[in-house]
Amino acid sequence: MASLLIWGCGFASCEKKQVGRWRSGRRYQEGPGRSFLFLLIDLGLSEILSENLPYAPDHGFYSAVDYSRVVGPGTRAINVNYGWQNDVGTSVTDSGNFVVDSYGLLGAAVSWSELSLSNLPGSMQLLFWGHNFLDEEFGLSWQTALQPPGADETRFFGEPRTYGLTVTYRY
Repeated sequence: MASLLIWGCGFASCEKKQVGRWRSGRRYQEGPGRSFLFLLIDLGLSEILSENLPYAPDHGFYSAVDYSRVVGPGTRAINVNYGWQNDVGTSVTDSGNFVVDSYGLLGAAVSWSELSLSNLPGSMQLLFWGHNFLDEEFGLSWQTALQPPGADETRFFGEPRTYGLTVTYRY
């Protein structure tokens, strides 16, 4: 009979602290990367299994700061955020277990919302945003592909520095 032992995981967060028009939130998370330990002793698999839960980081951190203010027609807001996670394994087995490196991403957004358009019901929002301001090259996945087609390893990467404008109309 197989047994499964799961070690706990936890996180600490400090969410939505507000001082005047400023609001901030921070979150640190530990596990479940190596917090989960699979014991399959009775099946004889304990020697080939890793203690990693695939794509689950051991540690992660996220922080954001927001500021909003009603100015003339509408509300203007600014958001700056940063998220980091440590490296992750890609397999439950020790063989073929590639490691996706740790990375941190910085982003920001500026919005102008609750804009009224003359003679039209509803409101409009303009949101200018940016992701990965530091243009960090980071991996999302790394796998061993099927050998017969010839490919040995496959990697997928996250988006490079990206900017955009989102226009929303609510009625």
